[in-house]
Amino acid sequence: MDLEQFEREWTAKARNLFLRMQRLLEQVQEDCGVTLAQSYVLGELVRSGEMTMSALSQKLQVTKGNLSSLCNRMERQGLVQRKRSEKDERVVYIDVTRSGRELIERTWQEHDRFYQFRGQDTSEELQHRVLDGLQAMDEYLSICEEQYHQFFNHEQVV
Repeated sequence: MDLEQFEREWTAKARNLFLRMQRLLEQVQEDCGVTLAQSYVLGELVRSGEMTMSALSQKLQVTKGNLSSLCNRMERQGLVQRKRSEKDERVVYIDVTRSGRELIERTWQEHDRFYQFRGQDTSEELQHRVLDGLQAMDEYLSICEEQYHQFFNHEQVV
């Protein structure tokens, strides 16, 4: 197989797998009454506790503007609460409410139940093939990253 064909095929397959995994995850989330983005926010707040909007934005790798809009909706739904810092009013803290904690914990339980159900029909041989394939993909992407950085740094110097 030539390199161009390989590149087209692996990127198409990777994109398709990513989209399928995302749709499946979103379906489980939706059935629990929470969006994927909301579950990321709630999950991080449950794990880490109250934090500034800036810190949460960095942890989740989303823009402050997008996070603010999302948190506005979540606050109206009673899932999170915000409060301004007493020392510096520009700093806003966000925390999960009891309702938000209950929702994400129910969602996690559904995820666990789904994965246990799905795992019953997955042979050990298939599990090993999946892990081997992911390991190979990780190795390939490491090579790509290394080559990209070498190329990019060389281009910057010239």
